[in-house]
Amino acid sequence: MNTYIRFVSVTLGALLMIGLMMDSASISQIIRVRPGSYRLRLHVIPLTNASNANGRPAKNQYSVTPQEFANLIKQVNLVYAGANIEFVFDPKSDWVPMANTTLNTDAPGMLELGNKIAAEFPTKIVCFLRWGSGEEPTGNGNAYPPPRPGIPAPLGIGDSVQNYVALPNNIGGLSQNSGFVSHEFGHYLGLYHTFPGWDGFYGGSREQTIANADQSVINYIVAHGGKADALNGDGLSDTPSDPGPVIYDVHKQNICNDQQITVQGNIGGKPNIEGGGFIGGKSVSFTFSPDPNNVMGYFGVCPPSIPHFSAEQIKRMADTLHISRSGILPKALLPDRN
Repeated sequence: MNTYIRFVSVTLGALLMIGLMMDSASISQIIRVRPGSYRLRLHVIPLTNASNANGRPAKNQYSVTPQEFANLIKQVNLVYAGANIEFVFDPKSDWVPMANTTLNTDAPGMLELGNKIAAEFPTKIVCFLRWGSGEEPTGNGNAYPPPRPGIPAPLGIGDSVQNYVALPNNIGGLSQNSGFVSHEFGHYLGLYHTFPGWDGFYGGSREQTIANADQSVINYIVAHGGKADALNGDGLSDTPSDPGPVIYDVHKQNICNDQQITVQGNIGGKPNIEGGGFIGGKSVSFTFSPDPNNVMGYFGVCPPSIPHFSAEQIKRMADTLHISRSGILPKALLPDRN
């Protein structure tokens, strides 16, 4: 899921503004979609609550327009160009509004109903644009990698069968940063976060002390094998171990200026309540250099970089398309790949 991603690339912003002003043909020329590309069609369902019997307008209506969403997909395609993936959206035929309170408010039963509707469109990626459960429109999205036959999910991640993508229902939420929708599509196509878990293992406040924040990282590592790769959230060899943005914020360290960070703490000691620090145990340290430009992290982009996927992430998305999500592939791409 994605609740906190900060994309701040000025260069990317300029590229995306260009994308908004260009038609689909021009965008295709820029990203040079090669023959055999994965062209994935979307089926977008903007939601409102079910209509009232008294004739009053339905509550919690969507506000994003089909053309705004089409422009957004142009941006997403710029991010996915390096993965040889193109999302196809026609504002006239792929935009199907629906009134359903369960789906629109993230109510119990949404997963079952959402999967049922997604099954009705097996050749498309179904996207629900919903209000959420609160008084104000949500800015949250969610999607989940499909279970992989014979391959367990990463540590601390439970498999979930969700065959659709849930997104905000307003352009502000959808475009809150340049990688938000790309990140959720990445989950749908089989990718996990670069850090452990869905929301990060670190927890705590960004106002906590450096010593406490560092120790929380050390404690997690010790509880999960004792090595730095405990923080390799997706288990891929070309995505570095990622302690997440909170530890950088606590250290007041800008990852764009200083990518490498070292955490220090204690193993086996007991906290010294009166004097601080630890009594006994062993002092340890771990150094990390996460990739701030990876789409599936929570850091964002350092100028002048553009969000990207690693080679193994690209391979995993292709594998997912040919195995767990094969229904959305054009028939010509279904035979075994070389």
